[in-house]
Amino acid sequence: MNAYDIDVSTWFSITLLSPLAGLPTHGLAVAAGDPSTMVHIFAAGMNTWNDGSIYHLAAVCSTLDISVLGQGIRHAKVVSSDNRKQTEELQLKVNELVATVREEEKTLGSMSSRVDELAEQWEDLTRSIEDTHSSVMKQMELVQQLEAQAAAFSAELAAREAAATAKCEELNRQLEYLQLRIDETEQLSQVASSRQQSASDDGDEDE
Repeated sequence: MNAYDIDVSTWFSITLLSPLAGLPTHGLAVAAGDPSTMVHIFAAGMNTWNDGSIYHLAAVCSTLDISVLGQGIRHAKVVSSDNRKQTEELQLKVNELVATVREEEKTLGSMSSRVDELAEQWEDLTRSIEDTHSSVMKQMELVQQLEAQAAAFSAELAAREAAATAKCEELNRQLEYLQLRIDETEQLSQVASSRQQSASDDGDEDE
C-alpha cells in the first residue's frame, strides 16, 4: 500500500529518535495490531530514505486502539531511554579515556623532564670526569718532570760527591807528603844541631 494512495484527515509530524521495533526504516505502510484498528506509519517529508527522516503518523480507520499506540510510544520511550543511557555510558567512557590520556601525558611529561634531568646530570658527570682526567694528567706530567729533575739532581750530586772524594784523597796525599817533608826536616835539623854541638865541643877542647 503506498502512503500517498490513502486519503487521511489528520497528519502528525513527529521525529523518532529510533524507529519502533519491527518497522521498516523507510517508504512502506505498516499495520500495527488488528487491521480494523491499525496505525500506519509512513516515511515522507524531508530527508526521505535517510536516517533521521520525518515520519508521518496517520489514523486510517474509524476506531483507533489507543493502547496499541501507547504501547508503541512507551516502547519508543524505552528505546530513547536506552539510547540516552548508552550515550551517558559512552560519554563516561570517553571522559575516563580523556582522563587516562591526560594522566599519561602528565606521566610522559614527568618522564621527559626526568630524562632531561638525568641527561644533564650525565653531562655534568662527564665534564667532571674529563676535568679530573685532565687534572690527573697534568699532575702526572708534573710528577714526571719532578722525577726527571730529581734524577738529574741525584746524578749531579753523585758527580759532585765523587769529585769531592777525589779532592779529599788528593789533599790527604798532599798532607801525608807534607808530613813526611816536615818529619824529614826535623830529622835534618836535629842532625845539624848535633853536628853543631859536636863541633862546638871540639873547639872548646882545642883551646
